[in-house]
Amino acid sequence: MQRGGKHPTHLGGPVEREQEVHVALDGKTRQRTLGHTAADQQKMHQLTLYDTQTGVLLKEQVTGQKQNELSIVSQFLTPVLVKGRIISADALHTQRTFCFSVTRWDGDYVLIAKDNQVTLADDLRLFFTEPPRDCRDWRTARTENLGHAHGMRNEF
Repeated sequence: MQRGGKHPTHLGGPVEREQEVHVALDGKTRQRTLGHTAADQQKMHQLTLYDTQTGVLLKEQVTGQKQNELSIVSQFLTPVLVKGRIISADALHTQRTFCFSVTRWDGDYVLIAKDNQVTLADDLRLFFTEPPRDCRDWRTARTENLGHAHGMRNEF
């Protein structure tokens, strides 16, 4: 792969981020699995990661109960499955360890926040209801290297 020109977008900047793929992490409890209706037939809980555009299943794992979904989610958060992807998941996965794992492998996430996580819900309410800050006093700066003959130029 060759990099074209000296423009920042050709060096792995925002242009590559636009190519991220949305994948969904979703758990489903399967009742009456394999046609069994006996009272002792346990339900199966299946966790899947799939490409939402193509429907291609990237990974699946069966666990006994929904609570076990959290114990196996780390198997879905590997560099191969995460890098360059935006992972959406339900509120069960709105946890620090999930977020850390996704960003560690260069992925992004979209999660649901519910009121059962009181601090997070309060922080989000504050963020979205707080009036916007006055940005008239914000400053910007730019430094350009114009080569040895021309020296440096700073703008503030």
